[in-house]
Amino acid sequence: MLTSSLYSQNWWTSQDSGSIYAKNTGSVLVGSFTPLGKLTVGPDDRFYNLSLVGDYNNMAKNYLQVGVTGRGFGNLQGQIIFDLIHSNNQNRLAGYNFRVSGTSRMFLSGEGYLGLGTEKPAALLELNGGPDWSGFKKALRLPPGHAIEFDASPHHFGLAAYSNELTLVVSNPTSGPFGSAFSRVMTIQPKKIIIEGDLEVKGRISEGGTTFQMTDYVATGGGTTGTIPDLAGLSQTNGNFGIGASPINKLDIAGGVAIGTSYAGNLVAPTNGAFIEGNVVIGATSPDPEYKLTVKGKIKAEELRLTTKNWPDYVFASGYQLRPLSEVERHIKRFNHLPDVPSEAQVLEEGVGVIEMQAKLLQKIEELTLYVIELEKKVDHQRLEIESADPQK
Repeated sequence: MLTSSLYSQNWWTSQDSGSIYAKNTGSVLVGSFTPLGKLTVGPDDRFYNLSLVGDYNNMAKNYLQVGVTGRGFGNLQGQIIFDLIHSNNQNRLAGYNFRVSGTSRMFLSGEGYLGLGTEKPAALLELNGGPDWSGFKKALRLPPGHAIEFDASPHHFGLAAYSNELTLVVSNPTSGPFGSAFSRVMTIQPKKIIIEGDLEVKGRISEGGTTFQMTDYVATGGGTTGTIPDLAGLSQTNGNFGIGASPINKLDIAGGVAIGTSYAGNLVAPTNGAFIEGNVVIGATSPDPEYKLTVKGKIKAEELRLTTKNWPDYVFASGYQLRPLSEVERHIKRFNHLPDVPSEAQVLEEGVGVIEMQAKLLQKIEELTLYVIELEKKVDHQRLEIESADPQK
């Protein structure tokens, strides 16, 4: 039961709790004779709705807490949700602190440093904590179509989040800050990095436990400079590249080469030779898919050896049907070329297979041999008939 005694016209006290109650419309002063707000605690010369003036000789006492103690606030009931701390000696420990369940969620220090998840920010903005993200704390998230700008005047750089990629961009210095015309510098995609521009590497590149060193190596659109002294058998000089050799050409390779998904890593190339799985083009602009080697120009060789599965020795077989010479004559008069031999028009349009033509020519030589043998037999037979008809012989 609340019992009270009249303290003044607008004040009374509770004998049960010792609390002081007021229903006046003026100000309440504690340790002060000048009202600076509805409640003034300690002396001050400024006016606030709420004034708390601490003890400058004992700054540890200068602490203001605002809490939630009433009903209907769920897990916030009875928790401090706002602190005002001050310190003469350490500005970054003084400021505004917003807490939930006793844990600081946001802290603004006296120096103007903002900390999210920390009460001691060491920069204008410090992030600490966040939901778990595969073992990391996700402290900041940008959805697609957003970017972070870095002012490096006259250029402005930015990290831009796109769909399925993160891109480093740079703005045109003549078109204003980021957000105007800009170009991509580097794009990161799943398992892929795209660099759009020049790349300069000073230091070491490591892959698979092997360390490669590139000393002042600069690859630019205008040329290359520097050296690659110990790149595991690779060398570079004046824009020339060598594998196992000191290059004097654009590409020098000392050793065997295997090219192709079935060849590379599966076959040992001949010494200073090459395995090539696909088609090869020399002097032409596109390969002929039917031929492994396409050459536009002349080929010079000391010897050319061809292989075939068909050779015209069948002409001398007992069952071979040799055309009568009269039939050959009719074919020549009609078509202007020998039977089974391509015409001039066909050769000009399609070319001629060397091994095929060699076989055709041999076939005709063998047929011609049979004609000569047959002719000789007829001549011998006629000679015998003439000799037998002459009684003087």
